[in-house]
Amino acid sequence: MTTKTVAAKVRKLLIDLEITQTELAKRLGVHKQVLANWLNGSRNIQKKGLAMISKATGKPLSYFLSGDSDAAIGDITGDNNIGHNNKGAVNNNN
Repeated sequence: MTTKTVAAKVRKLLIDLEITQTELAKRLGVHKQVLANWLNGSRNIQKKGLAMISKATGKPLSYFLSGDSDAAIGDITGDNNIGHNNKGAVNNNN
């Protein structure tokens, strides 16, 4: 499963839960552009970010990763710097 497939599941979940990207970003404590970048595929959703989305939406990680093999999970790599961009706008390292 690719990062884009995970992002598609998150976008569908937003519709199902009837919440906006802005609302989810607030729940996650990240800037809405960080979430938008995750969802449009311009940035990979890291493990920590996906765990945050799971907690904020009440969906288990398996919802996002279902059908993954161990190799495919490598697309979603761990990183403590989940919200960092080159301009330093957002960082959720607490």
